[in-house]
Amino acid sequence: LAKSCRVMVDQQREMGRKVGLLKVRAFSPFPRQQITEVLSGAKKVALIERSHSMGHGGHLAIETKAAMYDAGLNVPLFDFITGLGGTDIPMTTFHQIADYVYEHDYPEEVSVWLGMGHKGVRSV
Repeated sequence: LAKSCRVMVDQQREMGRKVGLLKVRAFSPFPRQQITEVLSGAKKVALIERSHSMGHGGHLAIETKAAMYDAGLNVPLFDFITGLGGTDIPMTTFHQIADYVYEHDYPEEVSVWLGMGHKGVRSV
C-alpha cells in the first residue's frame, strides 16, 4: 500500500500538487504524538485503509481523529476504505483519492468506499 502511495505522491507532485505521505508502522501502541506532529502542518488528511469498523469508520481513522482532537488539530480527515480482503488496489484508485480530496473541502461521508460496490455506503 505504501509503495503505491509513494508512486502516486510523486506523480501528484509532478502535477504541481502539494501532497505528502505518512506511513504508520505500528498501530499499538498508537503513535499519537508523532502523528499529530506531522499532521499539524497539513490542510487536509486522507487515510487509505483496508479495514473498517461498521458505523465508525476505518480503524486507523478512529485513532487518528481521536489523536487530532486531543491535540487541538482541526484538519479535515478523509477516510477511504478500499482493498478489503486483500484485493488489489489499482493506481487509478490512488489518483481518484487525490482528486476527491482536492475537489472537496470536507468529506461527504464518515468513510468513502472505493471499488467495493457496497450497498448503502457512498462509493465514488
